[in-house]
Amino acid sequence: MIYSNEISDALDKFHSYIARNIAACKDHPAAKVSAFWSEHFADRTNFPDVRDFLVFRRGDYVYGIGDTVPGSPERKQQEFAMTLRSIGLFTPAAHLQALREPIVGSPLVYTLGENQLSTSYLLNAGTSWRVTELLRQHGLSDRPLRICEIGAGWGACASQLHQVCEVDSYTIVDLPENLCLSSTYLTTTMPGRQSTFIECDSASGAQGKLNFALPPAIDYLDGPFDVIINTMSFQEMDRETVDTYFAWAGRTLAPDGLLISFNAHDKAGILRPSDYLRKDLEICHLMPFRKVPAGYFNTIPYESVFRRTNTDTDAHQLISSAVDALGEMVQLGLDGDLAPLSRRALVEREQAALILLTRIRDFFYAPDEKVRQTALARLLQESPCALTLFLGGNYWFAQGCFELACKLLEGSLEQGLQDFAATRARVMLACQQNKMSDAKFVETLAGRAGGLDEDISRIVSARDISALQNHIARIYDCPVTTPVRSAGLVGSVFARLRGSLLNN
Repeated sequence: MIYSNEISDALDKFHSYIARNIAACKDHPAAKVSAFWSEHFADRTNFPDVRDFLVFRRGDYVYGIGDTVPGSPERKQQEFAMTLRSIGLFTPAAHLQALREPIVGSPLVYTLGENQLSTSYLLNAGTSWRVTELLRQHGLSDRPLRICEIGAGWGACASQLHQVCEVDSYTIVDLPENLCLSSTYLTTTMPGRQSTFIECDSASGAQGKLNFALPPAIDYLDGPFDVIINTMSFQEMDRETVDTYFAWAGRTLAPDGLLISFNAHDKAGILRPSDYLRKDLEICHLMPFRKVPAGYFNTIPYESVFRRTNTDTDAHQLISSAVDALGEMVQLGLDGDLAPLSRRALVEREQAALILLTRIRDFFYAPDEKVRQTALARLLQESPCALTLFLGGNYWFAQGCFELACKLLEGSLEQGLQDFAATRARVMLACQQNKMSDAKFVETLAGRAGGLDEDISRIVSARDISALQNHIARIYDCPVTTPVRSAGLVGSVFARLRGSLLNN
């Protein structure tokens, strides 16, 4: 049983901690509030009192950290259904059924089999599942774990990892507005775990099983940590802040520890995927985090795993190029087609894979369209496969060369293009070809759209080619061209290659 005085005590401890330590946040690079978070904090209510905290999950306190603004019951039910379709694409039902959501905050829950979960808790279930899988794959699932989460929102992932992992200690580092929620929520829902606030100006003595810290306190945290986690906030930080956290992780991880990042790029300070790289942290995994984005044109986050290392400087540039290529291709919806290439490049450090990814990077980051088209022609000639055909189909679609684009997209599907990339290829083709009704087309996706059926239906019914072109152009950083009948000189080159490419 949880009583209101327990919530009051937790809030009082938080506010006392903030009063003692907030001054330390003024000049510390890890505590810098980005433009993104400044805007979110201004758009929502912060620092609930006891009465508000009893129902904080029904208000706008969690806007921007796993929940949308309040809406009608019908709209909220629809959000849950759409989230389930998305999370269910990669999260086993057994994991969802094993979770138990505390009632603190009065969450709006929905029936899921024999369970009851809120939309935000369900969304975080995808994160907790991927964390447990990555821990298993890297051999860290068989021991009590010392976990640190940078930016824990209101505490949902921490709550879940305590249920599915053996946790020795859990430390959360966050800005005051979010730390208020996570510290109070976790302290009251896990009363058996000793909780401690970490001072920002000196070592605090013995730290507990649940530790809460403002960003400047990272200099005084007891390490080493087996796992450091960040979900969707590195991508919103300034570059200096991200660099500060990564440098700290390089010093603080256990010898076999992992930094697990679920983030994207080109949203704030991190402009390219390789901006996350450091010579004292080796990247050993990069793949899409979720099977589909939150919205059809939304950024797609990728899961990256880093470990401590003394990186070979001779290989650093090739790895950097490979990471850029992989991170950019994720934005187009590529997933299963990337898996073997990512493994060969980042785990096996295979030279052929690194060279291919370097050439793909050169295509993405070409200084002008002539260079880009030459790079694409080389890729299609030397490495014709579902992946390169899809890259070419997207590019020529943005350039308005629809006949060539459709042939390349059809070729990519014939060669087994997978996952959301295949859905995107079919959407582009549907906007150019009238082979079936819009409703029938959406039906053919057979659940692979992961809750994006409405988005796709709107795009296809409106034949919104401009929106598709602009999305591709944003990823490629290329111009959008008015539809033309041919691609000029480059089109004639592709015409000669077309048969061999599509029949390879």
